[in-house]
Amino acid sequence: AVLVRYYPNGSLAGFIRISAGRPSDTDALVKALRKIETEHLQQSNKKFKDLEALIFDMDGVLAEVSQSYRKAIQFTAKSYGEEVTQEDITAAKLKGNANDDWKLTQRLLKERGVNIPLEEVTEWRTL
Repeated sequence: AVLVRYYPNGSLAGFIRISAGRPSDTDALVKALRKIETEHLQQSNKKFKDLEALIFDMDGVLAEVSQSYRKAIQFTAKSYGEEVTQEDITAAKLKGNANDDWKLTQRLLKERGVNIPLEEVTEWRTL
């Protein structure tokens, strides 16, 4: 699957994140991006004139992010006064349907009696 996440608010407002799970998904994504690039170059009005950059990060090539998923979950849970351990996250991931850190955070908080909408989980916050 290819997942696209748009960030409407916060420090990433206006940006998107594209995640491709399997090599075949990456191939499909690259093919689609090549088509967009070709169309962009062929159009005289430069439909995508605001596009400044496209960065590919293949899990740690540009930025080491192996622990950011877990740290984001723990940080967000802590902002609601809840402690989530690495073991809690591992157990939740083993149950499946845990690739979206925001949704997993919401689920772990709900298990602890904190019922909040997903929109609130995704808002930028500080401790």
